[in-house]
Amino acid sequence: MLALLAASTCMVGSALGARVLRTDFEGLVDKSAMIVEGEVLSVDISAGQIEPRTRVTLRIDRHFDGHHPGSHLTFDLPMGQMSDGTVLDIAEAPRFAPGARYLIFYKRGDWNITPVVGWSQGYFRAERVDGVELLVDAGGHCVTGLGRLGFELGPRVADPASMPGFGEPVVIGEAPHGHGPHGEAACQPADALRALLQSRLAHAPVPPTVAWRATPARSILRRALKPAPIDATACGAHASCPGTVRP
Repeated sequence: MLALLAASTCMVGSALGARVLRTDFEGLVDKSAMIVEGEVLSVDISAGQIEPRTRVTLRIDRHFDGHHPGSHLTFDLPMGQMSDGTVLDIAEAPRFAPGARYLIFYKRGDWNITPVVGWSQGYFRAERVDGVELLVDAGGHCVTGLGRLGFELGPRVADPASMPGFGEPVVIGEAPHGHGPHGEAACQPADALRALLQSRLAHAPVPPTVAWRATPARSILRRALKPAPIDATACGAHASCPGTVRP
């Protein structure tokens, strides 16, 4: 069930109903227009003229397969600060933190809430834990492998995904947790997972397509929410945060 949350992360209502199924690796690839990895350069939560929009810009550092967007990828999420100062936050939408690196399965064709395939199943953040770079999901769980059912998860090793001006996300369609002979499987280094992904894509590539969108196909706006005051010092130099927010 999709829910709208205020920036204070207080649930205030439901916008749309959704039944989310697990997407296996083949499904992730088939529904993708491109698979890329890059660093978030900026997050502008006041990019919308008429409706709330949050504009995310990434520098593309690695292109795995599918459409090549060039050196940068910019897209708008259907949430953000509106003209009266209130903020619309969609709990299930992906969170992209300025300065962080993400591996993204970007949707082919139209989308309304998220350009990421499979909700939380199709994007992962690079995190350095104890000197080792790992890939973690929106909930902060490390990736332990890549199997037929997609990316497998292990223990939580990092904070959940965050984005300046918004609350914590609701993780939808979380990948299965892997288990080894001695319990929960170990986190795998990010480079090993990248190499495995590239190898899998060599045998099962992204289907050819020119159909992908940088903006939502339709409006999903249902109501505006008044957030709690936002600490602008937490936004960082790369993010555009609200200057004044109604209490």
